[in-house]
Amino acid sequence: MQMTRNAISKAVLASGILLLFPLSACISPETPVPIVMGGSVSQGTNVAGNGSGFVAGWRTNMNLAATSFSSNQGQTWSSPATFGSNVISLVSLSAQSSKFLAAWITNVRNVSASVSSNGLSWSAPVVIASDGGGETIQTFVTTAATNAGFMAIWTSDLLSVGIYVKTSFSADGVNWNAPVSIPTAFFPTANKISIAGNANGFLAGFTDDTIDQGYVSFSSDNGMTWGTPVLVAPTLGNNCTLGLGANASGFMAAWVDSSGKIATSFSSDNGATWSSPVQIQMSIAFSGSVPRVSANSGSFVVAWTQGFSLEAQASCTQNQGITWSNPYIFESILNAPIFDVSVFGSRAMFTWHDTANNPISTYSPISGGGGDGADSTLPSDFFRQITPNRPGKTVFN
Repeated sequence: MQMTRNAISKAVLASGILLLFPLSACISPETPVPIVMGGSVSQGTNVAGNGSGFVAGWRTNMNLAATSFSSNQGQTWSSPATFGSNVISLVSLSAQSSKFLAAWITNVRNVSASVSSNGLSWSAPVVIASDGGGETIQTFVTTAATNAGFMAIWTSDLLSVGIYVKTSFSADGVNWNAPVSIPTAFFPTANKISIAGNANGFLAGFTDDTIDQGYVSFSSDNGMTWGTPVLVAPTLGNNCTLGLGANASGFMAAWVDSSGKIATSFSSDNGATWSSPVQIQMSIAFSGSVPRVSANSGSFVVAWTQGFSLEAQASCTQNQGITWSNPYIFESILNAPIFDVSVFGSRAMFTWHDTANNPISTYSPISGGGGDGADSTLPSDFFRQITPNRPGKTVFN
């Protein structure tokens, strides 16, 4: 059966509801699932998953942090939980095996965070860092989680001299270490940062503000110290941010290169050396695109926003980035260049928000995977591909 997404979108978005378009054979792709009524998204969406399910998060048009939880692969979602106040940034999400973390920037430039053990109720927000001593925290924070704890990363302008990359670690998401600056020989670009972690430690990504190159720095001691920055992306195009993901085999970096394509590189030695960049063919990224990288034990997935039509697209690799699947289209028109992905075990969840400012999620199972375990891999056809039918329309294959 074929059904146009355009027809579904027109019928349902007219009522202003939040939709789920599952891509799996076990969830009917023709039936959108309402999650939240009304166009409540003010800025972007993020997603994180663990064995209990997935949490989607966004900033509301009332400047609150909002999340919704699904324990059944996105077939149904909880009523949104809202917390925090005066939020001015994306709401970053990360997950340990038994805990979720949400982090954001407030209007007084505090880096704030809250934790949840079930994705439904959240702790009172705590302040990770605040302005002071001539320091002005910028407008973006992102986080990563390992079994050891959570790492937050953001940028600050010190005395209007230049941008510095700051990090803080917490074992429980509530008590945070004093912020640590990553040493660089240049001023990084404000807000163009990323973070990923595995059992070896955390890898931070940032950009040289003067020549648009992507660098990383590794910490093996939970952010107490950071290594000398290593060049990964020699040419960043389209005002791009370096994306990072990790599994036990190593770290994957993704960025938009000077030709406008998504490029990737893999490191098996904690970011000390990197493979030659590999382009994902047929990929053209939006100016300002933020490639998102997630992984299970055997595969990496990169998600981004396509250049001309603002399509949400993704690609996967099972051989550490030597080859990538052709891009798959998830949504024909987005309202922001943020398209996020979280992979856990045999499940993958994607989030974005549409032109009606509804947060949207799309679930894809990983056939042949190990249920909620982290031991499965992503086959090259794990997406239910959506292909162009004619200009302005897409159909389910």
